[in-house]
Amino acid sequence: MKQKTNIDVVKDIMTYSNYGALAQMFVIDALMQHSARVAAAPLIENSLINGAAWKGVAQEISDKLNAKYGKEK
Repeated sequence: MKQKTNIDVVKDIMTYSNYGALAQMFVIDALMQHSARVAAAPLIENSLINGAAWKGVAQEISDKLNAKYGKEK
């Protein structure tokens, strides 16, 4: 059996839920909150992930979600 990719897993979460579209709202809300927190946090460097890149991707995701859904309240 082929292992699912990250995209497959997220697609499954967003598509198949006993709670219907509420699962999509949950994922979008979680992404909005977490990306905003990471983008606003002080830069932290560790050996596993480049801090500037981590903050950069958080800002990119936050910007895209805010453009689509409006600023987080």
